[in-house]
Amino acid sequence: PGTLLAGFSGTWISDPYATERAQNKLLQLSVARAVGLTVPRTLVSSDPTDVRDFTRALGGTVIAKTLTGLLGTSLQAGRVTSDSLDDDAEISVSATVYQEEVPGTDHLRVMVFGDAVHTARISSAELDWRLANDMVVEPVELEPGLADALREVTRRLGLRMGVYDLKVRPDGHPVFLEVNPQGQFLFVE
Repeated sequence: PGTLLAGFSGTWISDPYATERAQNKLLQLSVARAVGLTVPRTLVSSDPTDVRDFTRALGGTVIAKTLTGLLGTSLQAGRVTSDSLDDDAEISVSATVYQEEVPGTDHLRVMVFGDAVHTARISSAELDWRLANDMVVEPVELEPGLADALREVTRRLGLRMGVYDLKVRPDGHPVFLEVNPQGQFLFVE
C-alpha cells in the first residue's frame, strides 16, 4: 500500500485514510445518530453480565457482529438468544457489537456517489439478505430528507462514496445499519 500511496498521481474515489477510518462501525453509528438517523440500540462489550442484561432488556434476542474481521473486513451478523449466552469465557474473548434486531423484511441498499443517490429495496425474510434464496430487488426513490442525511454522513466521514445498508421497520421507518466505504453495488442493476 505504501508504494501505491507514494506513487499514485490519479484521483481517489475516496481518500484511502478516510476509507479506513470510515470502516469503524461505532464511528458510523455515532455520525448517523448525529445527523438524525435512527440507529439500533447498541452495546459493545465483552462483559457477560452486561451482554446478558442487554439481551434480556431487548426481549431475549439480539444481533451480534464482530467489530472487525481478518484484515479489517466485517464478518456475518448473527442472531443471538439469551439461552445461547451461557459461556462466560466465550463472551469474554473479545468485545462484540450487540444490537437490537430491527423487524421487517425490506432492506435498503443505498449507493451515494457525491450528490447522486441510488436505492434498491431488497425484500427477503433472511436476517442477512446476502445469503437469501428468496431475495427480490427493485429500484426505489428515497424520501429527500433521508437522502440528504446519508449524503451528510458520507461527507462527515470524509468519503466521496458510500454504500449504505438500512432496514425498514414494518411501520415504514428506515433504520441505519452501516455504511460500506467500498461496498458492492453492481448486483442491484
